[in-house]
Amino acid sequence: MAGQIPDFTDSGREIAAMLVERRFEKPVGIVEADSALRLDRASDALAACPTLCWTGRGAHFVVFKVADGHFPTNGRRAVRRWS
Repeated sequence: MAGQIPDFTDSGREIAAMLVERRFEKPVGIVEADSALRLDRASDALAACPTLCWTGRGAHFVVFKVADGHFPTNGRRAVRRWS
């Protein structure tokens, strides 16, 4: 994949925090991280992807940013959501 994937914007992090808080009905600590993902099935190259992580109701959750403004939904496709 050409180019580096930009970090989450302030507004993107705020939207994520608002949606997670609404879902869990309380503030949830969201942690930023970086993940190495293989984005191209035809290549072994790994891409550094900005990641948001949190824990709630006994489970761990992650959101990988795989392109500017796109997020994977099932590992096969990406949908436009946040900036």
